[in-house]
Amino acid sequence: MKNKYVKEWAKSQDGYKIRRFTAIFLKSLGGIIFLVLSLLFGCLTYGTDVFAEGLLSGIGSGFGFGCIPFFIGQSMGIKAVLKCGKPFSIEEKESILIADEGIEFRYHDVETPFETSVSVYQILREDVRVIAIDDAVHVATIIGKGNMTVYHDITTKKIDWTRSQRRFYEDSQMKILLAYENNDELIQRLKNYASLK
Repeated sequence: MKNKYVKEWAKSQDGYKIRRFTAIFLKSLGGIIFLVLSLLFGCLTYGTDVFAEGLLSGIGSGFGFGCIPFFIGQSMGIKAVLKCGKPFSIEEKESILIADEGIEFRYHDVETPFETSVSVYQILREDVRVIAIDDAVHVATIIGKGNMTVYHDITTKKIDWTRSQRRFYEDSQMKILLAYENNDELIQRLKNYASLK
């Protein structure tokens, strides 16, 4: 579910279409090179004793040369989702807690070198200004004065003070991808939370 929603989010971001178009073009170019070389070698040797060898040589050459743009395009397609899918494409092990006192959202940033690092976003109920749910891209946006604490190691509560400097003000946004098993219930709770403030 998350992978699907990250792709939907990426498609809505600037720069995704050109990256995706370039990736498709390169993959198509790889396919064309394969077909052209296969047919060329096949046509040049058609009706001769070396037709089978010529056709196999064409297929081998086409595959060899066609792989280069194809795999570059494949890589660009994956990177397009990773780059345009941020911040959600670099988050994993997400969890959200909605309590009377406030909301807490936790995730592991895959770009950090620390395997046990966890980023914790917290916002008190009285500091929540708006909670907007975008059903098209499955994203909740919390606007308000929250705070972010990043732990090098959540088990020992060792704080990464450099990465914990992010400031949230009254109009600051925190976006959360809603890709949970209990999505419908979670969305309703967030809507209720915002309306009861």
